[in-house]
Formats: sequence, C-alpha cells, structure tokens
Amino acid sequence: MKSLAWTLVAGAVWWAASATSAQAAESVVARAHFAGMQALQKAAAGSRLVKAEALPASRQWEEQVAGKVAMMAPLVFNLGVPTNAAVTLRPLVNDWWQWGGLLEVKGQASQRQTLVAVRLPEERRTAWKQALDGLKSLPGAKVAWQEEGAWLVAVGGADAAAAVKRFATQIKSGKAPALSAETWLRAQFNMQELAPALGLPIEADWPEVSLEFSTRGEDVRVQGTLQFARAVAWKPEEWHIPRSIIREPLVSFTAANGVAPWLSKTRWFQGLGLKTAPNQVFGWSQAGMPLLVQAAARVDDATNTVTRLANRLPPVAYELIGGNKVGDFFWVSNRAELLWQGLPLMSPLLKATRNPDGQFVWVQMFPTSPGGTNPPPELFAQVSQRPNLVYYSWEITEHRMNSWRQWFQLLPLFSDVRQIPANLPGQAWLQAAAPLLGNTVTEITFVSPQKMNFVRRGPVGLTGFELNLVARALDLWGLPKDFGKLQKPPPKPITKP
Repeated sequence: MKSLAWTLVAGAVWWAASATSAQAAESVVARAHFAGMQALQKAAAGSRLVKAEALPASRQWEEQVAGKVAMMAPLVFNLGVPTNAAVTLRPLVNDWWQWGGLLEVKGQASQRQTLVAVRLPEERRTAWKQALDGLKSLPGAKVAWQEEGAWLVAVGGADAAAAVKRFATQIKSGKAPALSAETWLRAQFNMQELAPALGLPIEADWPEVSLEFSTRGEDVRVQGTLQFARAVAWKPEEWHIPRSIIREPLVSFTAANGVAPWLSKTRWFQGLGLKTAPNQVFGWSQAGMPLLVQAAARVDDATNTVTRLANRLPPVAYELIGGNKVGDFFWVSNRAELLWQGLPLMSPLLKATRNPDGQFVWVQMFPTSPGGTNPPPELFAQVSQRPNLVYYSWEITEHRMNSWRQWFQLLPLFSDVRQIPANLPGQAWLQAAAPLLGNTVTEITFVSPQKMNFVRRGPVGLTGFELNLVARALDLWGLPKDFGKLQKPPPKPITKP
C-alpha cells in the first residue's frame, strides 16, 4: 500500500536527490526491504490493507507516485532530469513495487550512494539490463549494476562499482536480504539525519528507528525499536490521568510520561519562559466537529503557570503559525483563563484546573460544556498500570483522519500551511479509504537509557494524522513551492497583550 512502501521509496529517492547530509559514506540514512505487492496480496488476503489497495483511488495514487519517483530517480544517478531517462525508469519503478526488493541510501551529499536491488521474474530481467546499460552510457552518470543469482542490483553515486561488488559478495556468502514469512516490509531510518528534511526540531536527540510490518487478521502490526546514540534522560512519574475532565464520546486518547527533558530542549517551549517543563501530557478528541480537541499537562501550580503564560504564550503562538498576528489574546484574571479569539471557526482556551488527579494546564481548541460521561476505566488501565510506558495512543482512525483533513483545509486561512485541492490523488484516496479504517493503538515502552520498543496495531499501519501527512507530502511533491499558498494580508506586528 502506498501509504507505507511507496512513502519509503519516494522519501528515499527525494532525500537522495536533494539532501546535504554530513553522514559518513558507509552510514545508512534510510533502508526499506519490501516483499512486493504480489507477495503482500497473498500473505494478507482479506485484510483491510489489501482491501484499501484494491480501491480505484489506490490505482490513481500509485500511478501518480510512481511517475514522480521515475522523474526524480535520475538525479540519484547524477543524470540531471532527462525526460528519456525518466521514461526508461518508469517501468522499473513499477517492477520494484510489484516484485519487491531493497532500497538503501547511504552517505553524505558528495559521497552519497543509492542502492536498488530487486528479484525479478525472468521476463523482466532483459528490460532492466537494457535500461541500466542505457543509464551507464549517459554523460556524467555514476551507475554500476550486476546480476547475482536471483538478484539484480544497481547503485548510483560515488563508488558505485565497489558497492555493487560488496552486495554481490554478500549474496554469494549466503547473506542476501531476507524477510520472514509473515513480514512484508522492514524499514530503517536515521531520524537525526532526516530531521531537517522532515521539518523536525534539530535540537532534539532523534533515534535510529527500525520497524517491521506484518499482517495479523484484518490489521497491520508494526513493531520495532528506537535506538538512541546517547542515553535518554527519561524520568517517569506515577501516572496522574485527568480523568474528571476527559468525557465521552471519545474518538482518541493519548498519554505521554517522562517528557520534561525533551520538552525543555525545544525552542518553542524555551520561549514560554517556564522554569520547569511538564513531565506528563495528555490529549483527547471527541466525536462531532473536528475542533473538539483537548490537551492537559500536569504541573505543580496550574494557576500561577497559566498566569505566567498569559504574556509569554501569544508571541510563541504567532511564531508557530508563521509569524502572522491573527486574532487577539484576552486574559480573564478572575478565572485564570487565556482566550485566543478571532481565528476562523475556533476559539482556543487555556485554563487551570485542579481535581483529585492533580493540577493541570488545560487547553481546549473549542470550548466545550462539562457534560458527558467519563470513559470506561479499561481505557485508562491501558496506561495507569504500566510504569515503563513512555507513550500510548488510541484512536478511531476514520474519525481522526477526517478531522485532520478538515484541519489541513482550515490552517491555510491563518498560517503558512498550504491548501491542497480535494481532487488530487492522495486526497481522493483518503476519502475513499476512510470507511475501511478502524482502531489504531500505538505504544512506546522504555527498555534502557538508549533503547525503546515500538508497537502498533491498526488497519493500515499509520494513524489518521500520519495518513494526512503522507497524502499531502506525495501530492505536493514536485509542485511549485507557492502551490496552495493562500494570499493573506501582510501580518500585523507582534506585540504582547
């Protein structure tokens, strides 16, 4: 399915074509080993993943992404973007998707290597050999390839011939890449290296992520590890869940523990001027309109914390939406509440709350009444009895995916987020696949100061937010940078309230 394997392929090709890494030449930045759609459809027959893949909208999205990968791939081989090379590569991209193989990106910009290995049926081998010979003959190309047993391997970039030889030697020695019977995708990412390209804060210590995807019944199971280069200062506390303010009907619930060291390093939190960062944060959303999203952070003195935020938060909030002074903040001192009014369709509210579970800074994107019943204790028990739990998230993915789609249509009205027409292939797929999506549960647990385990189970292996990010990224890939940017009046100067 494109939201998994195609994302890895497209992302690796894009990074290989444009990144300016400082990694050593032999360091892996991204690697994906995909069993291929032929194998996946057999192994996961009847799953919601395969049903989603069979949608007509999936065919359209697949064609779009394959075309973009073919257009960008020549850059990996230092060929520029010749049209004839892209046309030649397009059938090869389709083959990799159908039959599977290995995609690996290593090294820095001047020494970057991209390796593509594939196991092909005999009738497609001749086409690959002819296409790769044609690429090698182009001026300036750094391409090498070799056939070894059932594998055909091609490398583009510095020292391509040596890399091909190393891979062939591995195969001869019986160390060819292999997937277990139930695993159809294995992926590895160096997130510290990819952080700038993904827009993640570079001041954080990001891990190397290794994941395996398999199918269990109707769902996709993802399990793997987060390996950190330096010890993580994770200091959990006994769970204090704000049960009294979390109300049904819920469509998502998220909890994180021991996050103070990470939060304190982020630039936006440092701008708030708080002496200490909260160590536990929670988020939840309710059925209905997409703006019924709330969050709470446990603090020692909620009233004084909100009072201090009254002056510090507005400039930080304006910076987060691109430096635009949209709406106005109002401080209600007798209730210790900070309101952000004048935004389209929402009215964020920050307030202090004290209850038997502790003191919390409580954020509502749209003020709600305190009615409704509390969720069943079984939901909170997934968190409260697990001292090694770093992160837990449950969601009804159909609801959250549709909510995030509406959020991304709303954000361009007052931020630098680009608006995407609903008829682009990725957006059309989101609408078509929504009815197939059920519950997704994600857990991250602490193993050691340098290692955490990741487990997820859900209909397609991605959350509603991640599906929207993937669809947006692939739809916007290759389009002009100003595509989807709405014309807005010049920003007002940012001043403290």
